[in-house]
Amino acid sequence: MEAANHIKISAELSACGYSIDMSPHARQRAVERTSFAPSRVLELVATRHAVTLPFRASNRSYHLVLDAKKMDFMVAIVAIDRAGKSHSASVVTVLTREQFEADAGPIGKMRLRTAASRVLDPVAFRRWEQREFGQGRARRRYRVLTYYRNEDGSIDHKIFRNAPICDHFVDEYALTNAAGHPGFWDWYAREASRADLPVASVTAIRIADTDKVWLDISAPARECPCCRAKKPHPAAADRRL
Repeated sequence: MEAANHIKISAELSACGYSIDMSPHARQRAVERTSFAPSRVLELVATRHAVTLPFRASNRSYHLVLDAKKMDFMVAIVAIDRAGKSHSASVVTVLTREQFEADAGPIGKMRLRTAASRVLDPVAFRRWEQREFGQGRARRRYRVLTYYRNEDGSIDHKIFRNAPICDHFVDEYALTNAAGHPGFWDWYAREASRADLPVASVTAIRIADTDKVWLDISAPARECPCCRAKKPHPAAADRRL
């Protein structure tokens, strides 16, 4: 098993379309190791609902799903046949998280969080984070993706990382409304200027903690209790003068 580009793997799997099947061995392991029906495991892989892990062993790739009933992860191993013009794929077995990590090492926090966020509602997701990471739970790092049109008509994008948005604000108003957070557009303008972003050619903006969502650029400006609490009290500021 070696490190691999998960985006490239996902593209190869997408190229297979519906030409994805499941071996009898994989079906048996799915029954033994998950609460899913084998057909559900196949569906999660085929629809790219599983999180592609950045590893490859020959033509085999690895796809992570949280089993919400057992509250444990499973990893489907998929063999992708890239021979000829058409691609096909087959789920060849299903591993428990422990089995996969024994060979590959711990699965990264970001991919665990992404897989969990795809099957849990926001409240259940925060409870899962507390159980999984304890007091040192994974810090949310918000990234903003801006898509724009080049002069030749092609679409490109730029990524601005570490958007200054408070977690409490996101929990209260949802990530899609992050543009309403105090100071968001000031931060975005600085990043856009630094990156020479052709603002007039912007076609869409998305934002992500785990999976990407559309940013509502018309979200109303709102107060943020966390930001307000960080500001020094006026009397305290006067004392420092």
